[in-house]
Amino acid sequence: RFFGVLLEHYAGAFPAWLSPVQAVVVPISERHHDYARQVAAQLQAVSVRVHVDDRNEKMNAKIREHALQKVPFILVVGDKEQEGVRVNVRTRGKEKTEDMGVGEFVEKVRGLIESKSTGLEPKLTIETLQYGVCRWWSSLILSRPGSNSPALQSRHTGQPLLLLARDLVSSGL
Repeated sequence: RFFGVLLEHYAGAFPAWLSPVQAVVVPISERHHDYARQVAAQLQAVSVRVHVDDRNEKMNAKIREHALQKVPFILVVGDKEQEGVRVNVRTRGKEKTEDMGVGEFVEKVRGLIESKSTGLEPKLTIETLQYGVCRWWSSLILSRPGSNSPALQSRHTGQPLLLLARDLVSSGL
């Protein structure tokens, strides 16, 4: 019964830590199979449940099939990725793909699994929130007429918002 409740709650799109297959590596052609297996081995070394889809099918068909299966991460590897020791990451629910180093992706997935995050992005930290608040605050101040004055810029540092952001993150919101 409990598993049925989980399936209904997540509509089959489980968080990365709960998903039966956490990542699928899709090589573009046969000559990329070895590199795909190397990437999979690095992921398996940190206990990520990964599958290499080396079937003799069109790449787009494989990607579509795994997207319908709601696999959290689909990694596409080809010549460009093999040369740069990178992977092209297709995250479930996002339209844009992301190119990142294999080690960087391994750390991202490991962090998501260890934190038991319900999303596919790392949890919000005070540093990322402060960075975002500072950028928003500075764009707000600098977009005002007459904002080129150094006195105006130094008066509005965003400190109260940073304190509020810190309190929100520490309270778990």
